[in-house]
Amino acid sequence: MKSTHQRPIWLRPLFNLNLKAWRRLESKYGKPTDRRLQTRILIQGALVSAIERFQELEYREKIGALHVGGPVFVLGHWRSGTTLLHELLALDKQLEAPTTYQCLNPH
Repeated sequence: MKSTHQRPIWLRPLFNLNLKAWRRLESKYGKPTDRRLQTRILIQGALVSAIERFQELEYREKIGALHVGGPVFVLGHWRSGTTLLHELLALDKQLEAPTTYQCLNPH
């Protein structure tokens, strides 16, 4: 028998969005009605924003010193082998490629 009990909305997982991204969502859809969810969004968004700022400060010089050639975009229809091609290109030490996690969580 399946349980019909759902977790309260304030216990559901949040995405890795910074405060700016959360504010854009709130301006489009309005603020959540549950105060606990608003608190979680504020804390989580502030944490992601702080980590993002730390990364900028830590790696700004290293990124600025890099010589970057033109990007390669892997585009294709669903189930056409684009993930395999992405993974094969990522194996090349001369190229840099984001992980799947980085693609899904750009902040």
